[in-house]
Amino acid sequence: MIADDHAAIQMVLSQIADRKLDGWDVEAVSTGDELLDHLGSGAGASSSLLFLDLNMPGRVKSVGLVRAVRELDPKLPVIVYSADDSPCLVAALL
Repeated sequence: MIADDHAAIQMVLSQIADRKLDGWDVEAVSTGDELLDHLGSGAGASSSLLFLDLNMPGRVKSVGLVRAVRELDPKLPVIVYSADDSPCLVAALL
């Protein structure tokens, strides 16, 4: 699953996943709200990996969004990316 509000990033990550993760279906959402709704509905239960942009529109943002994802699916591997390189942010995410 890809969670990013930029269509171009969704497209690039989808193409990379398609090439490297043969046979995997890739879903994309554009807001934190869509992501949490998707995971909360059980539709995301088949997700094996989440690429997550920290800076998306929605009720919950940044570290709070990662925490909410972890609460909904504690075993889902999450790859977080952001333009913010603050050491405090990295520490909070870890």
